Amino acid sequence: MNLHSKETKTVKKAQRVTLAITEESIEIEAIAYEETKVRKETIIQKKIAVGKTHTTGKIIGTGKTIVQKGASSRPRYSNIKEKEVFVDKSELTTDPNEENLWKRSDIPHKGWVCVDLIDMGEQRSVCQMCGYQVIRFVHIMVNKKYGTKIGAGCVCAGKMEGNFENALQRERNLKNLLNRRKTFLTRKWKISKSGNLYIKFMEVHIVLLEDRYKLDHWRFVINGKYSESIHTQRLAKLSAFDYVVRLTGKGIG
Repeated sequence: MNLHSKETKTVKKAQRVTLAITEESIEIEAIAYEETKVRKETIIQKKIAVGKTHTTGKIIGTGKTIVQKGASSRPRYSNIKEKEVFVDKSELTTDPNEENLWKRSDIPHKGWVCVDLIDMGEQRSVCQMCGYQVIRFVHIMVNKKYGTKIGAGCVCAGKMEGNFENALQRERNLKNLLNRRKTFLTRKWKISKSGNLYIKFMEVHIVLLEDRYKLDHWRFVINGKYSESIHTQRLAKLSAFDYVVRLTGKGIG
């Protein structure tokens, strides 16, 4: 075999190898393209699924029972905003079954006074005045012309007492107090020579003593007065905080 024939075979062999490599590269690129396409379609489907979550949720108030349909099992109360209730005089009634007390002509709509404000936490409640508003903070309202206390939401309470700003400020103060209460647990307490925890809070000295007779029970001492035995150090600290707030009168106002 001459030199020319050898060179020709070598060139053809190199061409076949190059062609095989090119075909393999094309196949790999095609597979990669398909995989990328599938991933993109999957991401789009997930986004659509997420977008459909928590829609069509409707909260229905039946007395004090709250039922949520069409959404997740846990209601998203943070998105709920109270609205003022407007009732036309033609809608007034004395029907005792009417849950919207704004429609009851035999119940006073003015002259109410707030005597307490309660945080329902995650439990939530329904405003007893309008009968449907979902609320967290319950304003306990009293009226000389009505013998029963009514737990109302912020908007209804403001309308009942004739001062929306008062009701709003009460809630602001309580929210601030709850934040301070939570922060109080993170404060660093000092240790006395006798081994007791103590701290100065709002110009009041608090001493925390471990109950010698009950496991994991504590007492706090303020101005020489001992509290009852309280289970867990955390609850004892919170009880001491509440006591100081009442003592100083720097609560929700």
